[in-house]
Amino acid sequence: MIGAVFNAVLYTGFFASALIILVVLIRAVTNKRCNRILCFLWIMIAVRLLCPFSVKHTIEAPDFLSVYSESSEHTAAQDIQHNKNYEKPDGFVEIEETELKSSEAGAVKEKILMLAPIVWIIGVGVVLTLQIISFLLLKHRLSCYIQEDGAFICDSISVPFVLGVICPKIYIPSGSDEKARRDVIAHEKMHIRHGDHILRALYAFTASLYWFHPLVWLAFGLFCRDVELSCDDAVVSKLDSDGRQRYINSMLSFAKINGQSGSMYLNGFSRGIIKERVKNISAKKKLGFTAKVLILLVGGLALAVSFMIGIKHIVKEQKSNDENQPKSTLGAQKEEYYYSLSADNGLTIFVWENAKNDYRCGLMEGIDRTAIKPESILDMVSRQGISVDEMKEVLLYYNLPENMIAVEPCSNPLSSFSSVIEMPYEEYKAFLRGFFFPMNQ
Repeated sequence: MIGAVFNAVLYTGFFASALIILVVLIRAVTNKRCNRILCFLWIMIAVRLLCPFSVKHTIEAPDFLSVYSESSEHTAAQDIQHNKNYEKPDGFVEIEETELKSSEAGAVKEKILMLAPIVWIIGVGVVLTLQIISFLLLKHRLSCYIQEDGAFICDSISVPFVLGVICPKIYIPSGSDEKARRDVIAHEKMHIRHGDHILRALYAFTASLYWFHPLVWLAFGLFCRDVELSCDDAVVSKLDSDGRQRYINSMLSFAKINGQSGSMYLNGFSRGIIKERVKNISAKKKLGFTAKVLILLVGGLALAVSFMIGIKHIVKEQKSNDENQPKSTLGAQKEEYYYSLSADNGLTIFVWENAKNDYRCGLMEGIDRTAIKPESILDMVSRQGISVDEMKEVLLYYNLPENMIAVEPCSNPLSSFSSVIEMPYEEYKAFLRGFFFPMNQ
C-alpha cells in the first residue's frame, strides 16, 4: 500500500513540476504585478499535488519500482539449468556466470528501490513531527499576553503572525508604537480575510508530503512571498501616498526588531523580503483586468492538461505493456477468469497432477492459504486448470515479485488419478515452485 501511494506521489510530483516552472515564468514575466493571481496559481498547484488519484484510478500508473519484468524472463543460463538433459555448449560456463552476476545486481537494485517508499514515509513523519514540536513550543511561549485592539501582545515573540485555523488570532510582539501596530494589525487581518492562514497550513502540509521534491519547496517559498505581497496590495489599495509611506515605515520599524515566526505553518512577518515588499508597495502600475483573466485561463488550462497528461501517460504505458505480453492461448472463458483477479495481496498458484507428470495449475487471490475456503479451491479445480506454460503467461501478465506469489500443492478430487508423493511436503512445494522460479531450486 505504501509503495502504491509513493508511486502516485512520484508521478504527481512529476506532472506538478511543469506547473511550478510555468508559474515561476509567469511570476518573472509579470514582475509580480498580479500577486493575488499568483497566489491562486500556487494554490492550484497544491491542489494538484494533493490529488494524486483521478477518477480514472491513476494509482494503477506504471510502477517505477517494478524491476520484476527482467527477472521474470528466462535467460539461456536459467533454461539450461532447469533442463537437466540439455547438452552444454562450449563456453556455457562463462555465459552462465555473467547471467548470474547480472541477476544478483538486479536483485540488489530491486531491494534498494523497494526501500524508497519506506524512506519516503519516514521523511514525512520526521518533517511533520518537527513542525508539531515547533508549534507546541510556540503555544507554550504564548501563555502570557495582553489583549488590545483585537490582537494579543506578547513579550516572548519577536514577529507578528496569525495563529489558528478555525479561530485565528493575531499575535504581535511588544515594543512597537501605536501607529506601526495599527498597520500590522490591518495587514494580519487581511491575511485572515483572504484565508491565508488556512492556505499556508495546507501548503506546508503539502511540502511535508513532498519533502524530497525541491521544486515543491520552491513553490511553497514563493507562495509565502506572494501572499505577503498580496496582503500589502490589499491594505495599501485604500491609502493615499502619505498612508503608503506610513505603512512602509511601520514595516521598517518591525524589521529592526523581528525574526522569523519559527513555523512554516504560520503567516508571519519576514524580514527577508522587506525590500521586495517596499518595492511592491511603491510600484504604482499593476496589470489590467484582461491580463489577469488571461493568466488565470493559462493557469487553469495548464492544470487541466496536467491531469490529462497523467491519464494519457498511464494509458500509453498500459498499452505498451500489453503489446509486450505474449498472446494468450487460454481461450476466452479462461482469460476472463485468470486475467481478472486482484493481485493487490498477491496470488497463490495451486498445482495438482491429472496424470503421471501431467501437472495442472489453478490461481487464487491472496497468498494466505488458510484464508482460502475449501469450496473455493474445489471450484477452481473444477475449471480443469491450465498447464504450467500457460500459468507462466498469466504470471507475466501480473508481473508480481516472487514474494507476492505462493505455490501450493493441491489434490484433484474430480480425477481418478491418485498421485503418491515420494518426498517431504516442504521439499515437494519447493519442487513445484521450481516450475515457475527455477533459479530458486
